[in-house]
Amino acid sequence: MERMSNWQQHKAKPKNYPANIIGPQIRKIRYVRGLSQSKLAVKLQLRGLDVARDAIAHIECQTHCVKDKDIPHFAAALGVNVYDLFPPSGCNRQAA
Repeated sequence: MERMSNWQQHKAKPKNYPANIIGPQIRKIRYVRGLSQSKLAVKLQLRGLDVARDAIAHIECQTHCVKDKDIPHFAAALGVNVYDLFPPSGCNRQAA
């Protein structure tokens, strides 16, 4: 049996995209708020979430997973309700 190289092993792994459902909303809200990815990363870091600008880019492109426990940090850094980070579902949302 022939052994696969690291590159072949990496290439052979299936990708599970989208890796998150909030990335597009994060991008839209960030853009409306006039924040760069770097500025959002700094706001998140000040809240105690260790995230870099490139991770923000991957989250927005839905190629990076977002942990449930990190979602409130994104909402607070963007100045929105947690529910605003999720895509519209077609049902009416009740104000909390």
